[in-house]
Amino acid sequence: MKKKVLHIRSSGGLLGAENVILELCKRAAENNYTVVAGAIKNSNDPYPEFLDAAQKLSIDTVVFPCKNQFDIRCAWAIKKYVRRNNIDIIHTHGYKEDYFTFLSRVTIPKIATNHLWKKTDFKDRFYCLLDSFFLKKFDRVVGVSGEIVQELHDKKIPRAMKIANGIDIKKFSLNSQSNSLLREFGIDRPTEIIGMISSITPEKGHEIALRAFAKVVQSHRSAKLLVVGEGNQISKVKGLSKELNIEQHIVFTGKRTDIPELLSIIDIFLLTSFTEGLPMALLEAMAAGKAVVATDVGEIPEVLEDGINGLLIKPGDVRGTENAINRLLSMDVPSRKKLGACAAASVAERFSSESMAKNYFALYDSLLTPERHLA
Repeated sequence: MKKKVLHIRSSGGLLGAENVILELCKRAAENNYTVVAGAIKNSNDPYPEFLDAAQKLSIDTVVFPCKNQFDIRCAWAIKKYVRRNNIDIIHTHGYKEDYFTFLSRVTIPKIATNHLWKKTDFKDRFYCLLDSFFLKKFDRVVGVSGEIVQELHDKKIPRAMKIANGIDIKKFSLNSQSNSLLREFGIDRPTEIIGMISSITPEKGHEIALRAFAKVVQSHRSAKLLVVGEGNQISKVKGLSKELNIEQHIVFTGKRTDIPELLSIIDIFLLTSFTEGLPMALLEAMAAGKAVVATDVGEIPEVLEDGINGLLIKPGDVRGTENAINRLLSMDVPSRKKLGACAAASVAERFSSESMAKNYFALYDSLLTPERHLA
């Protein structure tokens, strides 16, 4: 009989952690599991977007209402759902999810994936401190990078282990670009398009990207910067584009779900983060065969080999970012495509969703064996 896993995420978006959940959902049956995609309802989101994506995959979904961080009824709802639906394992994907699962006091195995502890302000650092306490009560804690696992060990969290993120390679292997998107954004070829796909939050370094791009367009007047996503820094970033007098060179797309199509029109993928685990957006861009410029933080140096399958830059380095973009823009198209092809090959070899799923389901199996209950 198949075992049942409940994934819990507190998010309305469709970003890295959500895509990990969806990939695990897609590969559950072949690994002899059934899954439920659950969301803790965020008051800022009328309905979690990633649950719509799960339903399109014919995955069962559930929403746990939550008014605030002290709403104990959310924990009760989780416990009731686990009992009524014969859930075998809970798999959480963030500090709020860890907190309410901890409060639920369910006795089944609990797994948490730490996708990245964000520490951009005092509130975030406080939540991370609390989360480190909750995670000590979980059966296993997964970090998506070696750096995250080391931090978990430093926080005295037992049984921390690494499982790298993985993606559906075929999903991003589009052979032709989306001309409808070019028309939507008012972009005419042969414009060179540099793309950023991420939440627009302090740790993503959009200010560095804009300041570097302002220098780039001085020598590449037709270049465009595509900024995909939303976040609490959007007004600041748009204001900076006006201050730098480059707003005519930038397209702010807002939240998008058509990422493979967006990647099809991008020539260069740019990631200027100050901190990362193993960003799904980077893996997706590499799988799409894009030339990549990314900061050497988190697990990124384990994925990108400078000059071989992309270019590495230092976080916060405006001049280095400018030089890397200019280097790629100055390449002939075949050379740039060769760099992208190497990127795609390295992701296909090491970071497939199939490999990630096998590691997670093997972990589930290890927690559900009779030996565990005798320990």
